[in-house]
Amino acid sequence: MSEPVLIPQTLSIKWLREKYLEKAITPDQVINEIINRALEDKQMNIWITPPDLAFIHPYLEHLSTLDIEQSPLWGIPLP
Repeated sequence: MSEPVLIPQTLSIKWLREKYLEKAITPDQVINEIINRALEDKQMNIWITPPDLAFIHPYLEHLSTLDIEQSPLWGIPLP
């Protein structure tokens, strides 16, 4: 069994795309990491609207209908 991938502090489209294509991570894992980081930094008050899984979930589900090979920004979180 492979070890879990550590998600770097700074995410790049290149890194995310590589890991998605390798099936090393999922968009769900990335979003959960972003949500956890936002919670850890909530005292900094940097979000207009903090990331929320209930709000993002339909978008994550929609990814399953798209071909990752034909969608260059598949799973890439955009601000």
